[in-house]
Amino acid sequence: MNCVSCGAAHDDDARFCTTCGKSIEPEPTGPDAAATQRLHVFAGSEDGKDRGPVRSQPTAKLVSPAPGARHRKRESERDRESDRTRQFPAGTPGSSPQSSAPRSRLLVPALVVLGLAVAGAVGWWLGQSPDDGPEISRLARAEELHRNRDFGALLTLLDQEGRPGVEPLPAELVETWRAEALHARVLAGDLSRLDDATSAVAALARRRPREVVLRRRLGELLVAQGRHGEAAVAFEAGLELGAGEDEAVLRHDAAVAWAAVGDHERAEVLLEQALSLDEGDARSWANRGLLRLRRGGAAEAEGAEADLRKALELEPSPAARAGLAWALFLQGRLTEARVEAESVLLEEPQQLAAASLMARLEQAAGRHELATKWETDVARWREERGSTAGGAREKSAPQ
Repeated sequence: MNCVSCGAAHDDDARFCTTCGKSIEPEPTGPDAAATQRLHVFAGSEDGKDRGPVRSQPTAKLVSPAPGARHRKRESERDRESDRTRQFPAGTPGSSPQSSAPRSRLLVPALVVLGLAVAGAVGWWLGQSPDDGPEISRLARAEELHRNRDFGALLTLLDQEGRPGVEPLPAELVETWRAEALHARVLAGDLSRLDDATSAVAALARRRPREVVLRRRLGELLVAQGRHGEAAVAFEAGLELGAGEDEAVLRHDAAVAWAAVGDHERAEVLLEQALSLDEGDARSWANRGLLRLRRGGAAEAEGAEADLRKALELEPSPAARAGLAWALFLQGRLTEARVEAESVLLEEPQQLAAASLMARLEQAAGRHELATKWETDVARWREERGSTAGGAREKSAPQ
């Protein structure tokens, strides 16, 4: 390549003439020619005069600065946007709305779905019934009723055994609890289940012949049925097994059963033994006093009075007070007897022993119509209670 000014030869890649110092590149043409010329003049000298080569200011690099400047401006803008994105993540104050909007649109539905899932899980958990899993829940319910001695509800639950769709409870547990619950209901006065209770306890006692408590329960149910001889045998069987702390109670109950079948001698021996084991048993004192009244005589009446007063001291009851009234009557103390009998009838209007004594007192006083009325009332009350339950279930007349 030759210099356009002086014609000196140069390499093809040379830009300035080494002889005259001028540019050896061809003059630019087109719209940018004037701008290039102005830049070239500026690079050469301030007044446009040629002052020689200026090697430190290569004019070729400044020929077209606009495209490069625009490119660097766009890169600078992208760098600043990138800095803002790093400093302010999407969704935070100061972040670009355009960059955070798509993320917000995704975040809201996600939170809604998550909330619905949590609400559904909580609702399912709260909706679970304690009866889920029939066998476990029925067993737990039965155990709770037995622990709380709610025998009425326990019987209702146990009566569901064998029905379609009802998960069975352990058979041995059902048999034990049913017998216990039926026995408790009868002692509470529900005689409608008396036969069921007796059968259930008797069957359980046959399978468990060494359990004293079953012998005692069976004897109590047999007494309620009026089967006093069988009841006495059941109580004696419990004594033979070794009653332990229940011995005094069993001896008392056996004495009552023997007295009901007329064996007063055996009954009195058992009552003496019961009192030697437990002097605080008001029932044994009261029943020994009544046995003495049956033998008759003033001497026996005095002993009966002492026993009955001791029973009342330990545990006041209409039955013991009615017996005391009879002891006073047999001793000829009619006024005291009337006071005691009337106090009993105020507390228990249909007390048979006290009402019978009132009939005798009215006869002794010559008031025969009143005596007849009392006798009629006593007969009606006995009939209403039934021949079986008359003596056995009469709480006010110890045997």
